[in-house]
Order: sequence, then C-alpha cells, then structure tokens
Amino acid sequence: MRRVLATLVALALVMSMFTGVFAPMPATRAASVVNLGTAGDFVILAKTAITTTGATSISGDIGISPAAASSIAGFGLVMDSTNTFSTSSLVNGRVYASDYASPTPTNMSTAVSDMEAAYTAAHGQPSTVTELGGGTVALQTLVPGVYKWSTPVTITTDLILAGGPDDVWVFQMAQTLDLAAGMKILLSGGAQAKNIFWQVAGTVNLLAGSHFEGIILAQTNIAMRAGATFNGRLLAQSAVTFISTTGDAPAATGAPGTITIIKNTVPNGPQDFNFAIVGPTLNTSFALDDDADPTLPNWELFGGLVPGTYTITEQAVVGYSLIGIAGATTFDLSTSTATVMLVEGAAVSSATVTFTNMQRSGTIRITKDTVPDGPQVFSFTMTHDPYQTAFSLDDDPVSPLLNWTLFGGLLPDTYTITEAPAVDYVLTGIAGATSSNLGTRTATVTLTLDTPSAAVTFTNTLGVPDIHLVKSVSPVGAVFPGTRLTYTLSFTNTGTAATSPDTRVTDVLDGWLDETTLSNISGWGGSYNNTNRTITWTVGSIAAGGSWGVTFAANVRSIQNVFLLIHNTGLYSATLGGTGQSNTVETPVLPIVLTPEEPPVIPPPPPSIAITVTAPEPLCVEAYLPYQICFTNGVPPYKYTVDFGDGTPIVTGTTSSSCVTLEHAYLAIKPYAFSVVVHDSKGMESTHTETFTPMDCTKKVVVYHHNFFIGYPDGTFQPDGNITRAEVAAAMSRALGLGWTTDPSGFSDLKATHWAAGFITLMTQEGFMTGDPAGTFRPDDPMTRAEAAAAFLRIAGMSPVLNPSSSSFKDVQPLSWAAGYIEAARQAGLLAGYPDNTFRPADLLSRAEFATLACNALGRVLTTTNTRENAQYEVKWPDVTPDFWAYNYILEVSTPHTVTNPARLTRIITLKDRKIPLFSEGDNGIITFLQLGNTITAIVPVDGLQADGSDPAPREVKVRIINHERP
Repeated sequence: MRRVLATLVALALVMSMFTGVFAPMPATRAASVVNLGTAGDFVILAKTAITTTGATSISGDIGISPAAASSIAGFGLVMDSTNTFSTSSLVNGRVYASDYASPTPTNMSTAVSDMEAAYTAAHGQPSTVTELGGGTVALQTLVPGVYKWSTPVTITTDLILAGGPDDVWVFQMAQTLDLAAGMKILLSGGAQAKNIFWQVAGTVNLLAGSHFEGIILAQTNIAMRAGATFNGRLLAQSAVTFISTTGDAPAATGAPGTITIIKNTVPNGPQDFNFAIVGPTLNTSFALDDDADPTLPNWELFGGLVPGTYTITEQAVVGYSLIGIAGATTFDLSTSTATVMLVEGAAVSSATVTFTNMQRSGTIRITKDTVPDGPQVFSFTMTHDPYQTAFSLDDDPVSPLLNWTLFGGLLPDTYTITEAPAVDYVLTGIAGATSSNLGTRTATVTLTLDTPSAAVTFTNTLGVPDIHLVKSVSPVGAVFPGTRLTYTLSFTNTGTAATSPDTRVTDVLDGWLDETTLSNISGWGGSYNNTNRTITWTVGSIAAGGSWGVTFAANVRSIQNVFLLIHNTGLYSATLGGTGQSNTVETPVLPIVLTPEEPPVIPPPPPSIAITVTAPEPLCVEAYLPYQICFTNGVPPYKYTVDFGDGTPIVTGTTSSSCVTLEHAYLAIKPYAFSVVVHDSKGMESTHTETFTPMDCTKKVVVYHHNFFIGYPDGTFQPDGNITRAEVAAAMSRALGLGWTTDPSGFSDLKATHWAAGFITLMTQEGFMTGDPAGTFRPDDPMTRAEAAAAFLRIAGMSPVLNPSSSSFKDVQPLSWAAGYIEAARQAGLLAGYPDNTFRPADLLSRAEFATLACNALGRVLTTTNTRENAQYEVKWPDVTPDFWAYNYILEVSTPHTVTNPARLTRIITLKDRKIPLFSEGDNGIITFLQLGNTITAIVPVDGLQADGSDPAPREVKVRIINHERP
C-alpha cells in the first residue's frame, strides 16, 4: 500500500430534499457510476483559473493544475506552515495548487488526469433517451438513466430527478448547458447528488438564484451567477467562476484514505530518522532523510487506507530534538507520536503529517575575568526554563577551579546566566551576551540557527575603600572660657571595598582644652595618651557604604583678658584606605571683662498708622469684589494710594473716615502683590503689603466613566486577538449599565447556563444585536467587521443607509446585507476602512478594533491634550505599549476614571427604560484615574436623564470592576 498517489478527502454531503408534481419519464437504460478517481477529492477542480467575487461559501477542497496558485483569485489565500496547501475564509476545506510543496504537484497532476478520464467515461456510456424536449427541458421528472443531446440544453423550470439512493443519472451534452434564473434541480425518493453526472462539452451557466445538484464534468468553463447554489462537484477542464455562490460537496464515493508523512530537519543534514505506523490494516516501519541523499526520501505516502485510527511514532536520534508535529488529529511531543483518525466521507479521510526535528548543536562559553587576578571563587547559575545549573569559576592560576566552562548540545532558545555577588568585588562588565544587566548581574544569550554559539565574559574589579572623616563642634562660634565643647567625628566609607581591620582614628587635644575634663572617649576602644595629648580609637574594618561616629567633650581653660583660637583636626589611617585628615574646626574664645559696661538705651519706635485690609471671602477670579481698608493711630483726613499689583491703574483718594471700600476684579489665578501707602494730616506715613491669590469659584461638572472591558488572567490584553459575539454582548451590556437578566433568550443554541446568557438576552431585547434566521445566536463565534458595523450603528441610535446605490469601499457590494450599515457607520465616524480602500467585512473583529468602536459609539475618546492625574492607577498591559495605535481606546475601556469639565454631546443612546447622555473627554477635560475601592461623587451617565430631561444628578459611586451589576 506504499508509494501510491494521495487521495484528498471530500467534505460531507449537505442534502437539500425537494418534492415534484410532474409526470416522470419512462425508465431508460441503466447508467453506471462514473469513477472520478482522485478528482473526487475536490468540490472544485480546474485547469486554468478559479475566481470569485462577493460572499461566496464553498464546503470542501478546491484545486488547480497546471495553473499556479496565482490563478485562484478573490479567495484571500493563507499558506499553511507545511507549504503543501493554503486556506481561505471562503472555503471550509483546503486549497491546493500545482506550485505548492511536494507531494501536492504530483497529487494535482493525477487529479486532473482522473478528471479527464471521468469525462471520457461519462461521454462513452450508451444512451436510449436522446434530444429530450429538443434541448428545452421543462416540467420534467426524470428517472435514472442515460440522456443525450446534440443541441444546446436549457432547463427552464424546476427539474425533478426521482429515484433511490443507489440509482444513477448520466446526462451527455454535446454543446452548452444553462439552468434558468431561480430554477432548481430537485431530488426525490432518496436520490443522491454523488450519483448524478453532467458531461458537458460546452460552457455551463448556472444563472442567478438557481440551485444545482450533481457532478459537472465540463470540457470548458463553468460559471455560477449571483446567489446560485450547488450540491455536488464542479470539475472543469478550463475555468470556474463564482459570484456570491454557495457550494457543498456530495457524500464521498468511497475513495480510500491516504496518510503522507514528511520529515523536516533544522538545519537540513544527512541524518536518517526511523518511523513506525500502526493502524487497522497497517503495521510497518520506514526511514526518512531530509537532505539531498538520493537513497532516502523526506516523505512517505500510504494509500488505500480504511477508516480508523493510525499511530505514527518517530524513534529518538541523539543530538536532535523533536520540536513540532503538524497535520495530525492529536500528537504528543514527549512520546514522539502522532495520531491520525480517517473517517469515511469526512474531511479527514486523508492527512499529511510533518515531523520537525532540530539539531542540538549550540554552545555557550562563560569566562570569568577578575582585575587583578586573585583567589576569589565566583558562583553562577545557568537557567533555561524549567532547568537551572549551578557552577563556580576562579580567575586564579593556582586555583583548582578553571576560569571558564562550556555548555554544549544546546537548542536555539534563550538562556540566562546569573553571577552571585562576591565580597569586595564589583561587576564592571558583561561582554558577548545578547543583552545584559549589571544591576541584576545577569546576561541573556539567544541562540539561533544563524548564531548557534556564544562566548560571554563576566569582568569583576577588586573594590577600593574611600574614607571620608568629618569633624564638627558644638556650640558653634565664639565662646567664653570654661565653656564645654563637644566634638563629633563622622567616618564613612564611600568606596567599593571594606577598609582593613587596622583602621584607626586619632585626635590631638588642643592645648587650651582642659584634659582633666575630657569625657566620652571609651567608645570604640578609645584611649587617651597624656604625653602627646592624643585620643586614639581602633575602628576596625568598615564595609563599603558603612559609617562610624564618636563624640567627646572637654572644657575651655579658664583665662581672663586674652583672646584665643582653638584648632582641632581628626586623623585616620588604614592599610586598605590610606591616611588622611578631617576638616579643621576653629572656636574663638572671647576674653572675660571684669567691669561690664552699661547696656545702651534703645529709644521706643516712633508711632505709625496701623493699616488693616479685609479681602473678600471667597476671593474669586473674574469677579468685582469689595476690599475694605481701615486706618488707625493716625489723624484724619487720610490720603491713600492703593496698588492691586495686577498692572491696573493705581487708586488714590482722601477719606475723613477711618475706613474706605474699593471694588476690584482679578482676571487670572496667580499671586498678586497688594500694597497701600497712607499719609495722615500730621504728615505721618505708613505702608502695608500682602499677597492675594484668587481662586476659581465656578461649579465643575464631574462625570464617572466606568470600565467595561478588561484583559486576561495572565495580565495581557491581546489587542490583535479575536472577540466573540458573546464577549461583545457582555462588554456592551456593562458599558450601558444594563445589568443582568434571567429571562429566556429564545435562541436554540444559547443555554441558560452559558456565562453570557443574561447579557445576550438584554442586548437582543434592546434591539442592539440579533440572531440568525435559523433561530441561533452563535455566541462563541468570533464577530466579523460587518456584524460589528450593524450592532454599533444600532447602539449609537443611527439608521443604516437604505438601498445604497454605491459603496465607499471597493470590497462592499451595494446589494450586500451589511452595505447600508457599513456606509452609515463610516459617515458617522464610528469606524473606517483600510488604506487600500477596502473594508474587509468578513474579517474577524480584533479586540483593539472593538475598543475603538465602543469608544466612538459611547463618545468616550481620550486625547493627547487631556490633563491626566493619578497615573499610578492606569491599567497597564505589557502587550499594549503607549505607541500602539489603539492605546488610548484600550486605556479608556479598561481603566475607571472621572472627567472634569467634559464635553456634553448632543447625541444620546436610547434604552427601553431610560435615555443615556453622552459625555466626551473633549480637548480640555481633566482625566483622574481611580483606585479600586474608592468612593467618589460624580454624574453616572448610565443612570439616564431625569424626568425633566436634565442630566443625571451627581451621586456617590464605589469604584469597582463591573460584571452583572450596574455602576
């Protein structure tokens, strides 16, 4: 069963059952099933081109040969990692082309040959019914048999094929075949599309809205018009063209299954890999080699396989690691096994499984360098999740340890080397690493196929002590004889190594200090030598960054009528640290005068006018307010001059009373120097100055914007990930304050236990989201951009463009169901297309795009001009950096905050029980991010307008993560 041509699987038949009311044709000669060979693995097979426009949907595999994949247009192909097939959002299956990787070219060539052979076989079957209706087939019910026409054939009404599940029809047409618009091929009595064969020499045209059953074997082109559907296969020896077409493959015709095993090694090399495959009818071993050696291939194909479970096992090879298995039903890298389940008539009757191995050839050399060399052992760890290895190095020629180590047999990946701290040594450099951090003492090395090896050097330098000795005295300044002076010596080591144990500090006592009054010298082993008047302290080793201090006291000698200057300096010495001295402190000693002088008589100050200014409370900016100025201790009348300090004209005047009141308005919030100069009638003058700072007394509007969309438990937001319809319903229910309901949803696929059942019910009750005509909601399907346009246009309370005659986007057809929604949403600024003037309505909506849409619909948009406060409470997502295009939108939906002085939009959102006003951050709004658990007072927009149509009243609200409850 080895080395046979691969047969690809056809998708399961989706049957459409119809009944007919017309008289059947008489029985004809029995027809035989046409053997399609491997062409039967494809729902669409063509030789020159396959093209589509509009919302086409194909169930099954499609293929083209000898033309290349570039001749498949309109499907948006995405190449699989094996390069043997591609996928498309329009195809529920795989897409194969002649220029894809082996074994696809061989398989495609065989399938085309089988298609041509099937056409010849269908054409050669003998017929008994000829020229039925002269080429116009109308009001007919046809029984099984072989029918032949030499003229063009047009089916103008519904055509019924009546027979059992094993009956066969063969239609032979020497010219063209047309199925009129809206007409259908109907099956009755259990007839199956897989047993109906249409051999057509000319062009096949299935017109708009028609439905076709069976397998078309066309010698030229097949064209399906807008809205046409088919259940069968389209096998064309030229091209196949679709316009918004839906097609399904018929039930499998019994083609045997195949399994292809491909060996991929990184890098390619002369290494044989042994495999075993075990299944219902298969138990054998084989070897593969992914290099140019002609003796072994890099793939093996097993054909003619019955349905069942097959297990492929790769034997371990020294120096290689199995890093990937692709294409299997299930796999286990730890046991090197892949499991393939072949199911008759299903999409997995064939499989291609790729085993990828990577050679473990990487090396990392770690070298220890110390300056100077010395007997110091350094400890390291090498980490490669989840493993960690410890080792030690010593850059000393006489040490039993080496100054380097080598790790080999490493896979391409990231490795981390960490050096433990060593006393008195400073890590000064890390060389050769992909990245390094001296602060954490780590080096990161990333090995790749292009860079499989690395050499990392850790350089440490022996530290040096740096001693600073500072001396001070109290009291400071001149003193009298007999005063007790207290001296403080402060010793600090600001270097990178400890001082030696013989570190000492000395202080020579000045001769004018009385040694008999000396105290506090015993600390730190202090001692006094009266011969040389020296105090000595044995400090010992002081660590890098460490400090030491001591105080001592002595009295100034008693002496009269002599001016003295006492000098005092501290000294230090250490083998490691050197010698030096502190600063010198000087204390003047004043002479004692026995006959004190009489103190001078200080005359009383002259009288002055007292000025009292009473400013308004509160002192509001941009308001004319009264300032009362009163004068006492003077003789009226008073002449005054007042300067308000804001550049306005100086006010002068005369008053006979003791007080005067002036009105003034400050126009900016800042300090102003206010001054008054007054003269009384006796010529006495007085001046008064003070500072006034006005405040903003206007009422501020504060609005609470609660969060309604967050990230994942691992702390990421995943902005490019998809969002399901249930997640959209939940997020927008929270955003609108809808809460939760236990009402039944009415959707057949939505259980009451579904996590979002209550949210979905509320959104559909409000009319914002809808289900399908089949009565399902598809809660766990990702939302498309077209569905999002419709939902958010409804939430914003806007109407779609009715019957649009054109579209602003080249890939949105005006007749598409979503065209009006998309156009209205674009005009409202809710969403936009792409730079190539496409909208991509069928593409899945990303989480970042949802955040943008939600903010636009709710009018909540942060701008770069907003003042932002309490930035420490911003929700940070490691995968959403500030330069990400949707950063502000994601910050808006995920971080609770208030907006002071927001912009009130004219648009509102109307719910069944209330109307929600919309407040934007605007350009001047002040954003205050909030801590969870805080209680604030603010307007909560989702409370809805009050009965008189005014905005909601401010209330207390607790900041929290919203789920089922309202804010």
